[in-house]
Amino acid sequence: MSRVSNAISDELYNKVLEDLRICGRQGDGLRKLQAIKSAKEKSITLVAKIFGISRVTLMNWISSYESMGMGGLKLKAGRGRKRIIGAEEEEIIKGWLEQDNTITIKSLGSRIKQDLGKEIGKTATHDLIKKLGFSYITPRPKHYKQEKQKQEEFKKNLQEKLLSNCGKELFFFDESRFGTHSKIGHGWFKKGSRTSVGVKLGFESFYVYSSINPSKGEDFSMIMPNINSECFNAYLDELSKYLGDREVIFVLDGAGWHKTNKLKKHPNIEFVFLPPYSPELNPVERFWEYIKSNTIKNKVFSTIKCIEREISIFIKGITRNVTASICRVEYL
Repeated sequence: MSRVSNAISDELYNKVLEDLRICGRQGDGLRKLQAIKSAKEKSITLVAKIFGISRVTLMNWISSYESMGMGGLKLKAGRGRKRIIGAEEEEIIKGWLEQDNTITIKSLGSRIKQDLGKEIGKTATHDLIKKLGFSYITPRPKHYKQEKQKQEEFKKNLQEKLLSNCGKELFFFDESRFGTHSKIGHGWFKKGSRTSVGVKLGFESFYVYSSINPSKGEDFSMIMPNINSECFNAYLDELSKYLGDREVIFVLDGAGWHKTNKLKKHPNIEFVFLPPYSPELNPVERFWEYIKSNTIKNKVFSTIKCIEREISIFIKGITRNVTASICRVEYL
């Protein structure tokens, strides 16, 4: 059994308890304070071993606290582990990461050793990358013809249109193809074996047309056999009836069947076109991803009718709160 230390008086021990109460779970010197408390309750040798320090170090902590209180436990300037990578070197490494976003941790460590003469392990290299504000993620694809200026102009113009047409609601529109060709994606699978899922190569398909009010989470969706002016006209007719007396600003992309002269005019639907090559500005894109991830991913359907039924049931079951969360428009 460990021998209780007599190096700490009852008076000092009570002071330790009070300072621990004041510090809570944060504060400079908290670890040292906890070690001093434990040294009163256990032996100096045992506590030093638990905290990974020497007996001499623990006794010095006790002495400093007894003479200077919490001030004696704070880390003095210039003390502690020295930084291997300095601030200037961090900026150089940051530049490397910005120039080559595919560099591996191993390659970066090798370059740090070769160019800067510093050697750090894989874990330290990974921690350094995170410290510099980088994460290893899959980037969102962007069309090479996309123009940032046109996107900013669209955002500004849409905001102004909404302010000047307070009585009109905002809806975004898009179509998406669903078919018998299997969609493969991430999922939870048991470790230790090569994972495989059934697939089916098929060419039968249908399209879902959806308009979404992102602020309310309201959607109006229809299943169509194709994407063309005839189907779009049929969808707009039904949407106009559904809206009734409500008027909407209808945001959509510039596909040819969206701009053809064959389209009927509906007084309660005002078209506003997205800038070219800008699908990320349309929240309905995320609606499609949510549906496909929860219905057809990693699954095989025997017929196109089975997929239609699955998609229809799922869309009808999506609540407005979920739709609003998925289709939030951050630029408005």
